[in-house]
Amino acid sequence: MTSNLTCVAVAALMFCAVLSDHAKAQVIDCDTAGPNALQNAINSGSYPVRFTGTCNEDIGIYWDNVHLIGNDTDPRQNVINGEVNIAVTEDIDLENLKITGDNFSITNEAFVFMDHVVVEGTAFGVFIARNSGAIMNNVFIGPALVDDGTQSCVPLCIGENSHVRMLNSTVNGATSDPVGGGAITVYRDASLTLRGGNTVTNSGSQPVIAVFSDSSVRQDDSQDNGTGTITAGTGLAVSVVQTATFDTREAVITGDIEVVGHAFMNVGSTVFGGDPSLMVIDGDIELGRDSALTVSSPLVTINGVISCHDDESSAVGDFAGSGSNTCSGFDAEVVRDDGTAQFLVEENAASTANRSLVRLENNGNPQIALSNTQSGVNWKIGMGPSNSFFAKKGSRELRFTEGGALRLLASGNTFLLALPNGNLVIDGTLTEGSDVNAKRDIAPVDGASVLTQVASLPVSTWRYKDDQTGARHVGPMAQDFYAAFGLGSDDTRISPRDVASVALVAVKELQEVVRETQGELREKETEIASLKDRLRALEGLVAGLVGKRVAESGVAYGR
Repeated sequence: MTSNLTCVAVAALMFCAVLSDHAKAQVIDCDTAGPNALQNAINSGSYPVRFTGTCNEDIGIYWDNVHLIGNDTDPRQNVINGEVNIAVTEDIDLENLKITGDNFSITNEAFVFMDHVVVEGTAFGVFIARNSGAIMNNVFIGPALVDDGTQSCVPLCIGENSHVRMLNSTVNGATSDPVGGGAITVYRDASLTLRGGNTVTNSGSQPVIAVFSDSSVRQDDSQDNGTGTITAGTGLAVSVVQTATFDTREAVITGDIEVVGHAFMNVGSTVFGGDPSLMVIDGDIELGRDSALTVSSPLVTINGVISCHDDESSAVGDFAGSGSNTCSGFDAEVVRDDGTAQFLVEENAASTANRSLVRLENNGNPQIALSNTQSGVNWKIGMGPSNSFFAKKGSRELRFTEGGALRLLASGNTFLLALPNGNLVIDGTLTEGSDVNAKRDIAPVDGASVLTQVASLPVSTWRYKDDQTGARHVGPMAQDFYAAFGLGSDDTRISPRDVASVALVAVKELQEVVRETQGELREKETEIASLKDRLRALEGLVAGLVGKRVAESGVAYGR
C-alpha cells in the first residue's frame, strides 16, 4: 500500500510539474515577433511552444514529443499561414490552432495528436501518408482552394499504410470537384476510423468518401460521441473500390453508395459497439465486379435500391425502411436459420464408377461463388480466361491453365509459375525446412573426401531438351553427382540444397587447408629466422677468429 501511495504521489508531482511548465511556457505573439519566430521556438527543444496571432511562415517538425499549442482557446486566433510539414516523429501534439496557406502534411512514419485544430483555406488540404498516423479530436478540415482539377484527393488524403482516427470532427469537401475525391480519400493499404460525432460532407459531384486499394473505413459510435453523418452533394456518398472495405455501424448516410472491384461493405454489425437502429442509408447501393454487401442487423434502415450489376456480386441480410434488394435470386434455394441448411446429391447404384454428380453448364465460363456472411470474405472457383480453372479471392488467384501450367497471381501479375515441363519460376525467395528436430540419421561429413570428389566432379553447360526458351545452364549431371556423393532420391535429380551444402563443405575444407598451410608457412618462417640468426652468429665468430689470426701473423713478422 505504501509503495502504491508513493507511486501515486510521484505521478501527481510529475503531473503538477508538467502543468507548471505549461503555465510558465513563453507565449509567442506572431503579430509582433520577428520572422521564423515560431520555427525557432520549435527548434529550441523547449516544449510546449505556445503562440498567438498570425504566423506567416512555413513550419517543419522533425523531432519527437513536440507540443505546439495555440494560447487562445479559439483556434482561429492562433494561425499558421504557411506550409506545415511533420515527418519521422512520434507523439506530436497540436492544440488550439489553425493552419492555412499551402498545405498540411504528416509523412514518413510520423504520428500526431490533434485537438481543436482547424485546417481551412489551404491550397492542397491535409496529406497523411507513408506509414504515418493521426488521432483527430474536434478537428475541422475545410475545403481546399485548388480549382484546376489536377489534385487526386483533397481536402483530406490518407494513404500508403497510414491510419487515422477521427472523433467529433468535421470535413467539408471541396466544391471544385478535384479528380479523385470530394472530402476524404483513403488509399494504398490505409485505414480511417470514424469513432462517432463526425460530419463529412461534399457539395460537388465527387464521392464524399472514396476508399481504394486494400484500404478500409470503419464507422461506429463505440465511444458514445454521437451518430456520425455522411452527406453527398450531386455525387456519391461513398465509393468503395479495388478490394477495399467499408464497415458502418451507426451513422446517417445521405446519398448513393458504390461498391465495385472485389470490394466489401458491411452494415449494422455490433461487434465493436454502436446502435444499428440508428444506422440509416438514404440512397441506392450499387454492387459490381465481384463485390459484396452484408446487412448484419434487420434494425438497419435502407431507403434505396440495392442492385448487383454482375452475377459475381451479392447482397444479403434483412433491413428496415423503404429500400429493396434487386440482386439476382436463385432457382433453387435452401435457406434456414437453425444451422441445418445443406445440399445433398447421392447416387446409390450398385456398380462402382466415376460419375459427375454436379454439373454446371453455361454459355460462358461456369463459376461457383463462396461467401462468408460473417467475415465478408468471398471466394470464387470455376473456369476462367482461356479455359483455365481458378480459385480466386479479391485480387489473389490460383489458376491452372489448359496447357497444364499452375499460376499464382496478385492483381493480375504472376508471382509463381509452375510449367508442365517442370520449370518453377518465383518472384520471391525459396525457403526449405531445415529444423534439426525434423531430421534423423545425422552424421558428420568427411570434408577432405568431399573436397576430393568436388575436384573430380565434371561440370558442364547445357540446355534442357524441352525448354522452348533455349536457356543455358551450368552444373554437374545428376548421375555424376549421385555417384560422387550418394545424395538425393535417385540419380536423375539434384536437390539445390545438396549442391549448396556440398559447396559449403568444400569451402570449409579449403579454409582448413589454407589454415594448415599458413601454419606450416609460419613454422618454416620461424625456422628460417632461427637459421639466419645462427648464420649471423657463425659469421661473427669466423670474422673474429680471422681477425685474431691476422693480428697474430703481424706480430710474428715484426709488424
